[in-house]
Amino acid sequence: MKADWKLDLLPVQRDLETKRVLKALPAARAALAELNGIASTIPNQTVFTSVQNNFLEQKKGAVM
Repeated sequence: MKADWKLDLLPVQRDLETKRVLKALPAARAALAELNGIASTIPNQTVFTSVQNNFLEQKKGAVM
């Protein structure tokens, strides 16, 4: 399936600080903090991210 959307040019000409976005920030911050804490327990994060990137690339190839 081909995406039929187009990215806006930067800088964005509209207000991104909507009520919806601002209300979502605390939960997003908490999720990132939790992820950061969990990631810090991984002994060799480089290997993990390399494997993760390979997995995502294979998944993209299988979908297309």
